[in-house]
Amino acid sequence: MNTPRFQKIFLLLGSSVLGIFIAAVTIGIFLFRSEVMHQILQRDGILLTNVARYLHETGEASSLANWDLVELAAGSSQIEGIIAVRVFRPVETLVEQVPDSLYAVSLAEEDRQLLQDGKPVIRYFEAYPLYSLFSGIEEFDLEESAPLVEVIAPLLDEAGHTTASIQYWLDGTEVSTEFAQLDRQLMFLGLIFVLGGGTLFSIVFLYARKRLTGMAALLTQRNESLERANADLAMAARTSAIGSVSSHLFHGLKNPLAGLKAYLQVTAKDEEAVAITDRMQSLIDETLSVLRDENTAPETDLSFEDLMQMAGTRLDSISSSRNHPVNLSGSGSGSYPSRKLQLVLLILRNLVENAVEASPAKSPVQVELEGSETQLEIRVRDAGPGLPESVKEKLFEPVISSKSGGTGIGLAISATLARHVPATLELVQSDTGGTTFSLKLSQ
Repeated sequence: MNTPRFQKIFLLLGSSVLGIFIAAVTIGIFLFRSEVMHQILQRDGILLTNVARYLHETGEASSLANWDLVELAAGSSQIEGIIAVRVFRPVETLVEQVPDSLYAVSLAEEDRQLLQDGKPVIRYFEAYPLYSLFSGIEEFDLEESAPLVEVIAPLLDEAGHTTASIQYWLDGTEVSTEFAQLDRQLMFLGLIFVLGGGTLFSIVFLYARKRLTGMAALLTQRNESLERANADLAMAARTSAIGSVSSHLFHGLKNPLAGLKAYLQVTAKDEEAVAITDRMQSLIDETLSVLRDENTAPETDLSFEDLMQMAGTRLDSISSSRNHPVNLSGSGSGSYPSRKLQLVLLILRNLVENAVEASPAKSPVQVELEGSETQLEIRVRDAGPGLPESVKEKLFEPVISSKSGGTGIGLAISATLARHVPATLELVQSDTGGTTFSLKLSQ
């Protein structure tokens, strides 16, 4: 799972979630902004509506022509900034307007419907074209456009019916300033939300990525372990089949082989045939000894010196039968279970046989033993050309042997025996200077 494709998908998923979060924050701020702006406009609109209704109910606004825009505020500074007023009765007919430079217009149909229902109309224009509101705007020393607030207040009779409507046009500079301040505050708030949420999300994202990567690595490791276990089971099936018949086979071969050896020694002059017969006899005896010890022999401990002596005997036999030098050296101490050492010596024989085959004639095979109370290590080094890369990749797996009559399971069996000890068999070095294998047994 920890692949470029997985990383790309995970990054895309994280970016999508972060994008959704930012979009949600933006939409939330926009909706909140709209609601606050609506409340600000409602504040001014309701105030003017209440003032208009008060003037209407007390009779103080009997004639619009007598109104002074400052007096219209009824002494309240909160309604300063009115620049124009129109009066409609009830909602269709324009009755009066101040100042006279206002264009005479009718109310829109949707506005009239709201006013008939007793509801005020409140709007904000960020840049309203004053030339569409006034004729001769130069008289007012105003810009061509300006922020304006439009409020249309219905005046109701005792029965709740709309008898008249007053349209106020207010200078929207103060409202525009409030909106700008609101935008700055919301932008700052949104930035805090995005940075804070983004930071928190990044922490969670990185933690989740770390956990998933760890889980992926663990899953990969378990898959590899499962594959190795399956390979071990397959190998065990092959080796167990060999082991189940080897005892009977070797017992059956032992006596005929002894007779063949005696016959060759008396009648034949072929020294190589005699040597091969000796190797076969030695291998059969050693294997039968291991099988017998595994099943019946009591467990005993052998010293490092005992191991050196046993290894020397077997290596001398290999060197003599192959007519190839094998040098044994070692130092150390400690004691080791005899059953484990029997398997270790079988592995050693296999490694040395392979090393002899890989080394040029007369080039000695080096065997080194190092022992302690906690560990035993055996190194076998040949003088061959090194292993091909294709062989290194599947060194301890059963393969098709390139040797005539070979089974292709020599090193694989050695690795299986090492795991049975248990011990560790590994390739230490392999180049043009030779190949070195290490077998480690921990106490």
